[in-house]
Amino acid sequence: MVAQVHADVWGMTGHGDCLTLIGYVRVHGATPLSFELTDPDGHQIDVHPVRFNDGGEGLYRMESGVDWVYPPGSLTAMGTILDRDVPCQTPEMQLLAHTTGYALDAAHRGDVDALAKRFDLLLPPFDSA
Repeated sequence: MVAQVHADVWGMTGHGDCLTLIGYVRVHGATPLSFELTDPDGHQIDVHPVRFNDGGEGLYRMESGVDWVYPPGSLTAMGTILDRDVPCQTPEMQLLAHTTGYALDAAHRGDVDALAKRFDLLLPPFDSA
């Protein structure tokens, strides 16, 4: 599964429910679709279950019933959380995923601006909330 830790950290997790062991509770959604967890301090994690087809594409089933397709290689980058290396989306995939299909609020707009600047990426057009 791919888990987005707000503001902009993505990582792979075997199962989002394991986070309940450290104080997170489910606040929205349910498997097999995406769901959100928060902890007592207000930290939020979005869990997006992804399955892989024989061609190496990652398929995430959205609430609409349509699959979002992660191209092969788009979930193979590495990031760091608390000095630990973690697998994550490539910066290009993060930017695409965060600027497609919904209007961005000010916090998410700041995330995509920072991501584009940090990795010298062109910011695609997107809607703002």
